[in-house]
Amino acid sequence: MVWRAQYGERNGIFGGWFSKPGIDVTVAQPGQFLLDTSSQVYQTVAKGDQFFVSNPQAGVSYSQNIALPGQFAPYSNLFMWADAYVFDNATGAIYTNFNLTSEAMLDIRFNVVSGVVALTCVTSPINFPPMLASRDLRASWSVFRAAF
Repeated sequence: MVWRAQYGERNGIFGGWFSKPGIDVTVAQPGQFLLDTSSQVYQTVAKGDQFFVSNPQAGVSYSQNIALPGQFAPYSNLFMWADAYVFDNATGAIYTNFNLTSEAMLDIRFNVVSGVVALTCVTSPINFPPMLASRDLRASWSVFRAAF
């Protein structure tokens, strides 16, 4: 039998902890808790801006995988947000779905699995404006700890 609940002081922090089944709460690591009152809900774990390709073409899917810092790989309570855009290197202009045209030109799909952020950006097969060589397809993303 393992201890699963602990209240009071743990590693110099006062709070309450309840570990996942089969894990001793006194030695549990981040990601092994069902409840950890010392964690900050919605705390940003990682964020970035990912380059996909220069001069993106219509109707093409571009993918990138980004490894999160190792200590976050076991976390099961992560969620993320991402948005794709086209950056014009010559002028510094940013083109999003809202200013490329009235129809969505970029579709961003994303998830976090086993500590890896998987980003896929798909350009529309129709009405996608021709891109100049000075334009890059990019995505901004953030990963957060979710509520319990």
